[in-house]
Amino acid sequence: MSKLECSLIHMSIRNEVLNDILEELSKARSKPPCGLTITQLAKKIGVSRTVVRMHLVALETKNLVESVKIQNALVFYIKAK
Repeated sequence: MSKLECSLIHMSIRNEVLNDILEELSKARSKPPCGLTITQLAKKIGVSRTVVRMHLVALETKNLVESVKIQNALVFYIKAK
């Protein structure tokens, strides 16, 4: 497998995880507390907490998600437009 093919596969997986996170956060919008923790997201989409955390940083940088600290946990939700 060439470097280009590996890179394209990596980008495809990354986009899939980003979309899965946004989809789960969209679903959570309709139910209190209207967001999900990193652990909840990791369980729902079947990836590690580290992977979720890295993708949430990208989504926060793009101003698509926000977080609020509740007790010791960060709860992430889709940013209101």
